Amino acid sequence: MKLDGESIEVFAKSEMSENPYKVGDREKLYGLYCNTVIETHNKLLVPNALKDINWMNNPDVKLGMIAYLGFPIYLPNNSIFGTICVLDNNENCFPKEIEQLLEQIKEIIELDIEGYLAFESKSIKLETKVLEQIQIIDQAKTPRQKLSNKVKKEHKIQESITNNNQQLIDKLVEGESKDADLFNKLNSAIVMFSPVFGSEGELIDATYLDMNPMNEQLIGYKKEEVIGKSILEIFPETSPKWFRTFGPIFKGKSNVNFEMFHKPLGKHFSVNAFPIDDGSFCVNYFDISKQVILKENSKENQLLLSSIFNRINVAIVLFKPIFNQIHDLIDLEYIDMNPLNEQIMDFKLADVKGKTVLELFPNTNKEFFGYFNTSIQQKRIVPFNFKIDSSKKFYHSNAFMLDDNRMVYTCYDITEQILATKKMEEREKRHKAIFNNSSSSIVLIDSDSGAILDGNDALVRYTGYSKKTLLKMNLKQISTSSEEEIQKQLYLAKQNKKHFDFKHTLASGEIRNIEAYVGQIEMNGKMILHCTVHDITDKKNALQDVLKLSNAVEQSPASIIITDTHGNIEYTNPKNCEITGYSAENLKGKNPRILKSGKLAEHTYKDLWNTILAGGKWEGEFYNRKKNGNYYWEHASISPIKNEEGTTINFMKIGKDISEQKKIQSELRKAKFRAEENDRLKTAFLANLSHEIRTPLNGIMGFTDLILHEETPDDAKKDYQNIVKESGEQLLMIINDLVNISQIEAGELNIKLSHFSATDLLDEILLFYKPEVSKKGLEIQIVKINCQVIKSGINCMLFSDRKRLRQVFDNLIKNAIKFTQKGTITLGIECRDYTVLFTIQDTGIGISKENQKLIFDRFRQVEEHFTRHYGGNGLGLSISKEITELLGGELWVESDLGKGSKFSFTVANNS
Repeated sequence: MKLDGESIEVFAKSEMSENPYKVGDREKLYGLYCNTVIETHNKLLVPNALKDINWMNNPDVKLGMIAYLGFPIYLPNNSIFGTICVLDNNENCFPKEIEQLLEQIKEIIELDIEGYLAFESKSIKLETKVLEQIQIIDQAKTPRQKLSNKVKKEHKIQESITNNNQQLIDKLVEGESKDADLFNKLNSAIVMFSPVFGSEGELIDATYLDMNPMNEQLIGYKKEEVIGKSILEIFPETSPKWFRTFGPIFKGKSNVNFEMFHKPLGKHFSVNAFPIDDGSFCVNYFDISKQVILKENSKENQLLLSSIFNRINVAIVLFKPIFNQIHDLIDLEYIDMNPLNEQIMDFKLADVKGKTVLELFPNTNKEFFGYFNTSIQQKRIVPFNFKIDSSKKFYHSNAFMLDDNRMVYTCYDITEQILATKKMEEREKRHKAIFNNSSSSIVLIDSDSGAILDGNDALVRYTGYSKKTLLKMNLKQISTSSEEEIQKQLYLAKQNKKHFDFKHTLASGEIRNIEAYVGQIEMNGKMILHCTVHDITDKKNALQDVLKLSNAVEQSPASIIITDTHGNIEYTNPKNCEITGYSAENLKGKNPRILKSGKLAEHTYKDLWNTILAGGKWEGEFYNRKKNGNYYWEHASISPIKNEEGTTINFMKIGKDISEQKKIQSELRKAKFRAEENDRLKTAFLANLSHEIRTPLNGIMGFTDLILHEETPDDAKKDYQNIVKESGEQLLMIINDLVNISQIEAGELNIKLSHFSATDLLDEILLFYKPEVSKKGLEIQIVKINCQVIKSGINCMLFSDRKRLRQVFDNLIKNAIKFTQKGTITLGIECRDYTVLFTIQDTGIGISKENQKLIFDRFRQVEEHFTRHYGGNGLGLSISKEITELLGGELWVESDLGKGSKFSFTVANNS
């Protein structure tokens, strides 16, 4: 920071992103950290301005910079140049390493300032010396002219340059050794060039002819490395502008003086160039980079300090003191002021400049001037506060004298702080009243030791200890916790834990459960725990009872739902979630109607609501639907929950899943029905079987008697013998069916596999039944599908039980013949890759849809009156179905009543 009158300007800063300051920023000194450093000529350390009333309103705090460490920077005459400082937006005492680093940078800056000022004082001498150097160079013009003419004659530029330099050196050594010595010892760089012109006569390059050691040092090359080479060979980035600057040397044969930045070397140079008679030219220059930078910084600093003075949030006035004969200050003349002070005074600078305080404010009291007298006498800043009655504002002011005997007055508005302090005092009174009069027990505890520092009257009444005794006690004398646990709780409280549960011992010896709400307050620079204590013994006991009840509900094997008075679910236990498939989150806020299946009558729900709204208890069964769409039965009991006034506030449903019970009941009913049905069927079967057996037996017995009768004609006997045979076959078929059923029941029906042709089997069956079918006036045919496209040959070969397959065909064909009065019976076969499909289709009476499910049950026939009309024992289809399944297939029927039936069955082709 660079001092500029009453302001200070940032002329250099770190490049950290958190740095809020910019180069060129300018503020009035008043109220800044830097002001104190400059006035006291000493280091200043402010670890945290927010904790220091003298600094909490300084302008740097408004930028977030609450910590400061700064040193004064001196000019060579020991007057103040400015300050160097480091700031932080967090509390920081700044370690010794930071302080040492700042001091080192401070020394470097002071040396740079000293060097710059020394350069300014020597600049005139340096210019004189350069003129002397130019005269020395002029003395060498004639030898170089001759050398140049020789070069032109030989047309060898490179070689001539070398010879020219060599001859020049020889001359200097032989006749001008004194001048050469001075040439080499000059502090400025001297270079001699041979110009290189473009097509239009403009200088476009120059060839090095000679140079002194200072030039070698500045360009970083030895003379031997560059002599004979051009500037663009050595510095290809040299701009055309640099060459154009030397134009007047050749056009007007005049000297050129200028300052310019040389980009290839990255430096600023002060240049003096002049022509030589042989056509070459000489350049004398020196590095002024540091001076240029210092000048630029100086301008920036001036702008910054002016900016700070005008923009700083502190009013600043510069006075000329007016003394009496005994050198007491009696008045102050206005010299300058910043805009903020103009605003406070409601005067412009132009209105007050040159006038005195007493001229403008004749009622100013002597005390105001006394502060300035004190500052002069004690050579220090004198702070003071005052109030302007007209604006009702308070200001903090400082008065001090500058080195040039001018007086500075600074002030800033502290109305907010003053009012805040008054409010704080009022708040403290209120808090003290609240503390003492609160009905809750409040105690202040040392956060480190646990000592009781204060307690209100409610605490005294609750504990039974006198206040005098309490203030001598420690937390560990009251709490039942171990000392280690108490220290742990104190640590957690300091880490901002707010709520604690303890057990405390009262003066009576009774142990009570308490809860404490803890906060932290600062008292006399120390953090104190502020605790509000509540007795929760009764609450905790009640909570235990509630917890037991809650656990009972949560762990209940019954489904429990609690709703509001509108039926919206407020609580559901895990068992209900398990049964319904809904989570508690899914059900909360919903109405139990989401479980309705729609399969219960509405009057059930009306009865439920009428009962519970009247305050009664309802019991019944629901048929509900789960989340996954499955249904379940539930036995439920619903009753109201009432508060202390007897008002219903909730309804509770306790339910039990009785789906399994219902299923068992249903199975029992079904089993009972099946048992009764089987008993009926068996009775009907036995009656039918009795009829079926008696009929062929009567035929056998009756016609046997007629055959044995001697009067029976032989032709008749032959017919009677056929009848006896048919009756025997019929009886045998009945017995075979019974034997097959018994074998199936016992699991002893054997399957014997063999290879045979399925089509041959059908041809055989057709041939066998054709006479019987024809006799009844019916037709029989075979339909074969895909029976030739097979792997194993022309015929559809099967590896199955031929005998059992024939038995299935016999049962199905006999039924077809029995129930068909006219039309056709069609046998079908379709050969597939792994199965063979057989069909028997008739044009008989057909089977109703409801009876199609019953005909494959044992002892079942379509209608009992059909049994009387058509006969049969009701076992054939049952046996056929069992055999088909044993052969790896299945049997089914397709039929329309009055239109005929089609029985289909498949057989696995194991070949």
